[in-house]
Amino acid sequence: MKKITLGTALASLLALTACGETDTREKHIFTVEVEVTDTNGKIQKVKQDCRQLQNRCSAKFDLETPYGVKTFEVNAANEPINPEKVMAQLYKSKTSDDEDKVTDTDYKQRTFMTAVQFGSNRFKAPKFEEVNWTPRTERKIGTELKIPNPDLMKKIALLEEKKGEERKKMFSADFKKIASWDKEIKSLDMPDVKAADLKIRIY
Repeated sequence: MKKITLGTALASLLALTACGETDTREKHIFTVEVEVTDTNGKIQKVKQDCRQLQNRCSAKFDLETPYGVKTFEVNAANEPINPEKVMAQLYKSKTSDDEDKVTDTDYKQRTFMTAVQFGSNRFKAPKFEEVNWTPRTERKIGTELKIPNPDLMKKIALLEEKKGEERKKMFSADFKKIASWDKEIKSLDMPDVKAADLKIRIY
């Protein structure tokens, strides 16, 4: 049998650290990490550590767009596979710190994006598949982030302005015109434009 020396042990530890294989986080913590590359090639990386049973873990980033700087969120939410087991652990917990550390062996994980500044009917967030996720495993997602077409939003703003001016006329307002502009706004459609590439890691 090969004798393990102190030098060998230290070398092994350094090798593990160099490869990024050591993880000092507590077992009940997981991470959502997002690498954002905008259309000019600028890269930023954000990440957030959260408890596995937290309703939502959000990694937020700001992005320069034709509408100014907007904030986006990549969210991950975990649903325990064994809720009865989790509830039993929570019942036995004596402190809030104990409750925070309750975990399950596997989860159903839902990943989604939000951008509050764009109306929910205009920002079409990318869709991600719900998957089974085991703590300390890595999930990778690559996708494009798209935003509403600026030309489309300009047309909508112009029609909304016309509607506002017509309504100011009060009793002489032409409601047929207003109704036609409403109909036109609903019918307008243009392809979204790319704002960034995203590399998402959940681990």
